[in-house]
Amino acid sequence: MYRVKKKGEARYEIFEVSMSTEIVVWLELEGALRRALDREEFKVCYQPTVSLETGRIVSLEALVR
Repeated sequence: MYRVKKKGEARYEIFEVSMSTEIVVWLELEGALRRALDREEFKVCYQPTVSLETGRIVSLEALVR
């Protein structure tokens, strides 16, 4: 249903087994991420971008590991 809605109105799509497999994989990933959040298994690391000309930090990138 959501796949068809993304494509716009007045559409249809024929169900295939691969669609079910995609949904199961997505739900397993979502469950694993929720468990990791509950267990506080994520760590935020900040990675600076340094100017080669000045040696100063010009931006930061936040990475979740």
